[in-house]
This record gives sequence, C-alpha cells and structure tokens, in this order.
Amino acid sequence: MTPEEVPGFLAAIQARVATAAPDCAMAMGEEHRKRMDTLLTRYPHAAGTKTPSPPGQPPGLISGALRGSVTCVRGPGGGMHASALTGPHIVYARIQEYGGRVPTWGNVRTHSIPARPYVRPSRDQVIASGSAVAAADAAFMRHVWG
Repeated sequence: MTPEEVPGFLAAIQARVATAAPDCAMAMGEEHRKRMDTLLTRYPHAAGTKTPSPPGQPPGLISGALRGSVTCVRGPGGGMHASALTGPHIVYARIQEYGGRVPTWGNVRTHSIPARPYVRPSRDQVIASGSAVAAADAAFMRHVWG
C-alpha cells in the first residue's frame, strides 16, 4: 500500500464501522434469545402433569410453544445507533414472567399463578457473563473485517 492509498483505506474502514451497529445489536439479541431458550428447557415434563418448576424459576417445558414464540428482530435505530427486540409472542408469556391472577374456566373464582421469570433472568445472565458483549464484539469484527 502506498502512502497515497492510506486515506482511501481508512475511509473504507470508517464506512464499515459506521454501519456495524445493527449487526452488533442483533448478535446481542440472539445471545439473549439463546439463553432464554436454555432457561425454558430446564424443567421438561409431560402435558397434563403438575409443573415441576418451583415459583421463582423458569416455567416448565410442556409443548415448547412458549419457547418457540421467542424471537429476535431488528429494532429502531439509525446511523451508529441500533437495537434488537428479543422476547416471547404468545398470549400467556407475561403471566408466566410476572405471575398474577387468572379466572378459573367456567367459574367466577380466580386462580393465582406464581411468577416464573425467564426473560429478565436470561437478560441478566448474558450481561453478567459478558456473552452479550462478546457476541457484539464478534459481530463487529465480522462486519468490519469480513
């Protein structure tokens, strides 16, 4: 490389760096999705049986529908700002995460469902372990250097 080629080379690197944010955000979101998937398989059991997961632990795996509903999509952003949205998309996802009271079918009484968090713990785990940052770093290096 000649000295005259250096500015063009650096400009090309700068352009790749400026567009790396979405790939980095998606890599972090996918890391969260994978960790959530792991937590949602911790307590497998057959349909119609009592859930083996204790309150405060992730919900038991029966059909895999909750686990299968977890997606990661590109969020809003622009320039060097990006986001990824990771989470479940099934009707009972929230009640599993936070707990609450639900009506008993065919009756006016309610039934209490204890919280069985899996979204927040998985998020906290990928942050604490450094795996989210490592995923973003790897995505950045792939984006910039190929």
